[in-house]
Amino acid sequence: MAAAAIAVQLASHVSIAPDYLAYFNGLSGGAGTGYRKLVDSNLDWGQDLPRLADWLAARGTNRVALAYYGTAPAAAYGIDAVDLRRAAQPAQPRFAAISATLLQGVSLCGDPLAGFRTLTEDGRAGYSIFIYSLERPEVAAALSNAVNDPCAP
Repeated sequence: MAAAAIAVQLASHVSIAPDYLAYFNGLSGGAGTGYRKLVDSNLDWGQDLPRLADWLAARGTNRVALAYYGTAPAAAYGIDAVDLRRAAQPAQPRFAAISATLLQGVSLCGDPLAGFRTLTEDGRAGYSIFIYSLERPEVAAALSNAVNDPCAP
């Protein structure tokens, strides 16, 4: 029995490689839903910016409306990022990308991104960046609510 438990744990650990920062065991919901339990520096260090760049490039763009919890400049990875809360201006990007920490409302005045939490993402960059198509009306509405939030700068 102990050997089986160790084997299951080992398989779980290996399945997340090399994304060990995003590891959550299966009993907690696994890596795909771990952001609902624990964010900030426990999950979100900007490690998925290279994956965001790749995701965007595969769709023929490097421009994105970004709400990112981290300090590394997105431009260092070839990402042309505009602040998500200013994205409703001319030349709006096709996609919005939101770090898990900000998506959960941590470190924000109020909860301007709450409308995105009920939406299904169009993609993910790793386990810490959620990507939404701004061509979807419900995403555009969530963006409008974020931009018009009373805490907006």
